Amino acid sequence: MPARGVRTMPPSGRRPVRRARAPSRAHRWTDRLGHRAAAVAAERSGASLKLSHPPGHAVIHEAALLMQFVSADVMRRQIEHLVKMAELPQVRIQLLPFQAAVNAAATPGAPFGILDGRVPELSTVYVEHPVSSVFLGDREHLAQYNAAFEHLSAVALSPIALRAGRECYTKRDSLQLIQHLLYLL
Repeated sequence: MPARGVRTMPPSGRRPVRRARAPSRAHRWTDRLGHRAAAVAAERSGASLKLSHPPGHAVIHEAALLMQFVSADVMRRQIEHLVKMAELPQVRIQLLPFQAAVNAAATPGAPFGILDGRVPELSTVYVEHPVSSVFLGDREHLAQYNAAFEHLSAVALSPIALRAGRECYTKRDSLQLIQHLLYLL
């Protein structure tokens, strides 16, 4: 299923637990388990980049990249991961800057994702909310959120594209905004 939507980046990464006393056997076991889980996650992440992914298109608001839920190092890695994902041919990532001319009446006030199925009847909208998230599958909501996504995509910066050439210095795009945000970290 191709995925499209406006998403905030979830906080990730954990700080290592520091102990003042010698760890017991239980602590050593959980530490080894934690290291193994991290190694497996890293291995799966690398392997997943080699697999064929369904197409994806994301519009991410600049505010999502500026919020500091985690350390600057973790934020830097997350942003670098976005750039790495944007290198995949079937992935489009656009940034929506604060200065974008967004029509508030045409867009929902919450992050959402659209999951398009091969069978149109399976398409679903996922709307995030702090209290409870909602899945919407009726045609009216799909049309409303598809129109909102198209509007956000139209007013967002052009997709992240790693390219060389003079035009990359004269045109505002998502990659330039990412480079600026990385500079600030």
